[in-house]
Amino acid sequence: MAEIIVIQPRGGKTTAQMVLELIKLSPNGLKVIDISKTLNRPISMIQICLKQLKANGKVHSRKEGMNLVYFAIK
Repeated sequence: MAEIIVIQPRGGKTTAQMVLELIKLSPNGLKVIDISKTLNRPISMIQICLKQLKANGKVHSRKEGMNLVYFAIK
């Protein structure tokens, strides 16, 4: 049977914090795929972070073509 090793979290920024900072740096907004590639994180993780940021009123989205583009709320 395989032994499960629990790792301890390291200090630093959360993915949601990194996503918000990245969006704030982009006045033209960002697509999920662009955020995912820049931060080297799975799209599913980025979508979860964006959902939380949207619920907390920190970002908003606008549909452009087939994609949602995310912007920081000032």
